[in-house]
Amino acid sequence: FISRDGRTLYGEVSGVPFVCDGTAKAVISVARDITDRVEMERSLRESEERFRAIFESAQDCIFIKNTELEYVFVNPCMEKVFGFPSGEILGRRNEEIYTDGSGAESVEIDLCVLSGEVVEGEYSRTIGDKTLTFHAIKVPMRDSTGRITGLCGIARDITERKRFEEQLMTKEKELAHQARYLEEMNITLKVLLDSREREKKHAQEVIVSKARKIISPYLETVEACKRDGE
Repeated sequence: FISRDGRTLYGEVSGVPFVCDGTAKAVISVARDITDRVEMERSLRESEERFRAIFESAQDCIFIKNTELEYVFVNPCMEKVFGFPSGEILGRRNEEIYTDGSGAESVEIDLCVLSGEVVEGEYSRTIGDKTLTFHAIKVPMRDSTGRITGLCGIARDITERKRFEEQLMTKEKELAHQARYLEEMNITLKVLLDSREREKKHAQEVIVSKARKIISPYLETVEACKRDGE
């Protein structure tokens, strides 16, 4: 319907025939303004569409678990990381997915989230023949009454970043070791140079001393000759 002020309104209309003497004489109609409900439903659909677009295109793993810690929703990134479709993830717990036993470690964390905590941290998981490191944040999910119905998690694969950080730390240790080595070498060279300088000075003193011993008699003779000549 178009209202007098030009706004578009939505109505829900129902009608029944008014029967008199076995003949429908009129129609009884009931109309109800459902504009708010329609706009709310449209807003909800748009919100769901935006959520799904983000959910499906995200490069991070996004998942939802119920209070039994079973996966009830995963995005395509989760499928890519695990290497199998969502159908093989949904309804399962971490203990069933991580065959190396590392999935059991997350149970305690998930229980903290179900108690109302927001948990953030890093952890490593072995998937297939690869060990991956994730940075994850998990938050409790609540219904309209505030009751916790599960948890939502976002996990980012930081394996390459951690590998780069480890390589950087290794390089820093190597440089620190080389710096210490060079410092020690500088100290050693300084000691050697000081020792060489002392030896050189000592050698000069020895040469001068010997020269004096050799030349002094001649000088004395020359001086004596001069005196005699006078």
